[in-house]
Amino acid sequence: MNPNKNIGVIAALVLLVFINSGDALAKGKKKEKKAEDPYSSYVWPPPPDEAKIRLSDIITGRADVEIGKKGFFRVLFGATPTQKYDRLRKPIAVSFDLKGRILVTDWESKALIRFDRAEKKMDVFGTGGAVQLSQPLGIGIGPDNVVYVADVGLKQVIAFDEEGTITAVFGREGGLVNPTDAEVSPDGKLLFVADSKAHKIVVFDIESGEIRYSFGKRGEGEGEFAFPTSLAFGPEGDLFVVDQINSR
Repeated sequence: MNPNKNIGVIAALVLLVFINSGDALAKGKKKEKKAEDPYSSYVWPPPPDEAKIRLSDIITGRADVEIGKKGFFRVLFGATPTQKYDRLRKPIAVSFDLKGRILVTDWESKALIRFDRAEKKMDVFGTGGAVQLSQPLGIGIGPDNVVYVADVGLKQVIAFDEEGTITAVFGREGGLVNPTDAEVSPDGKLLFVADSKAHKIVVFDIESGEIRYSFGKRGEGEGEFAFPTSLAFGPEGDLFVVDQINSR
């Protein structure tokens, strides 16, 4: 007899028994009372005030989205990621695209990570091709669901479509010193970039990629900045700027 063949048969039988046992255990658990929310006490503000913000989940990488917290294969093979992009290493910024998918820039991995919880899928963008992310920071989303990533290493803002294809590069001919964040105007025509070390906001025409204008200079007065870092548009179309060193 072939001993290797016998070992293979035994291993297959053991795995089959394990799977069947797991199925039976899962069916039994369905009858049990639903598990208590492990994050129920993580709220703000704390009691006795009425909670307005509650921690609902934590995502650390691919396994949390594709397999789940207690998935069978996560238990069988372990939860330790083996691939370079399987776990977030130094996440910097987070946003949602128009389909509710979570977008994260990871400084150490030099990548844009997209988590699709509905489809149980994780995608990695910006790691191959002629232009690769270097030190990605802020994220902006256009009305066409194009994602704009400010990269201080490249001194550019990179635009990605839903397939992860780079559709445009802003600042290719220079003009940006230290882009830390990017936001698209509500009408989708202009891209506003926080150029931190230049102490100003640079505005690009999205269609042409050319700089339309800029505003701000270093100082403490009205309309002046000291290392502006983050941007956001309000519901009425006003642009809000985090003026870091001026603490405002």
